Order: sequence, then C-alpha cells, then structure tokens
Amino acid sequence: MKIDEPIVISEKDVLNHRVYLQTKPYLITKAELELLINGQSKWKEYSIKFFWAGIGILIKILGTCIAIVVAYHNDGANNKSTTAKINDVDIYSLIFCITLSFILLIISTLSKSPSKDLIKKIRDYFKEEDE
Repeated sequence: MKIDEPIVISEKDVLNHRVYLQTKPYLITKAELELLINGQSKWKEYSIKFFWAGIGILIKILGTCIAIVVAYHNDGANNKSTTAKINDVDIYSLIFCITLSFILLIISTLSKSPSKDLIKKIRDYFKEEDE
C-alpha cells in the first residue's frame, strides 16, 4: 500500500498512544546482522588504508615545501642554507598510494560480497511491498 498524501491524526489519539503504523517487517537474524556490521569488503578497507598513507606522504611533502619557502624567504635566493628537498621517492610513493587506493576502491565496488547480497535482498523485499 502506498500513501501519497499526509494522514492527519488527532492530538487526542497521539497523546493516548493510539497511533499504530502498519508495515511489513523484515525479520533479521543475528547472523545477518553480524554480516551487515562486519561484512564490508576487504578491498575497501585496503583502499582506505592506502588513501590515508598517501595523505601522510602528502603532508610530508607539503611540510618540506613550506620549509623550502621559509628558508628561501629568510635567506634570499643566493644563500642556500637549507638542505630540505623533495625526494623523487616521496612523489612516486604519493602517486602509487593514491592510484592504488582508487584501483582498490573500484575493485571493491565491482566485487560481490555477502553483505552486498544481503542488502540487495532487503531492498528487494521492501521494493515488493511498495508495489
């Protein structure tokens, strides 16, 4: 049953706890609940870890850039008193982490997991109710 317009309920019925909603429940087992809570794809977890590793490397690179700018500003262009420089390894590591993070995220969205199957089953259950 689909209701397209609001239903007005009297204040008396609300205060006397006489309001009932009738909807078809989806009974979930403890195993299904655990699957929903802990059943996330491992690919997504790895993606998040690599993303934050990339953010850490980015912060290191930005810190080095700030040190170079401050040293340049204080000493001028002629005096090279700072030894800070951005390593190629840092740049490659940043590119690697962010790229791998996005690849793993794509794999996570395309791969099947038991929790995704359960969520689809629940959505289909309530979709049938709306029709």
